[in-house]
Amino acid sequence: EHVQALLEPEAYLPLAVGTIRALLERVPVRLEEAGASLGRSRLRVLLGVTLPIARPGVAAALILVFLTATKELPATLLLAPIGTETLAMQVWQATDDARYAQAALPALVLMGMSAGVVWLVVQRERLVR
Repeated sequence: EHVQALLEPEAYLPLAVGTIRALLERVPVRLEEAGASLGRSRLRVLLGVTLPIARPGVAAALILVFLTATKELPATLLLAPIGTETLAMQVWQATDDARYAQAALPALVLMGMSAGVVWLVVQRERLVR
């Protein structure tokens, strides 16, 4: 149980860090320099300038990690304690035994969660524009 808690975040860390890093590299350095020229400390520039600009990227990284984790199967099969069942495991076990009707509900829940998150992101983007 503890091994899974230690190893699963390591699987998703590159996805989150890569997404956030790509966005941070696009933050205009001029804005940070302007904050510093106004006498703001590095911490206040980070909190008042950089992070508000990076907030959509952080949200995107969290969403990508969430969606990846909810459908993750191989790591869960290898690391999950005996008796643990996730939605992805339920779908896999049911389809492996050709019980497609039994796999339908967990699969729909997974698809619904993914669609719901994507819908929220799209709605947020519309509000921002």
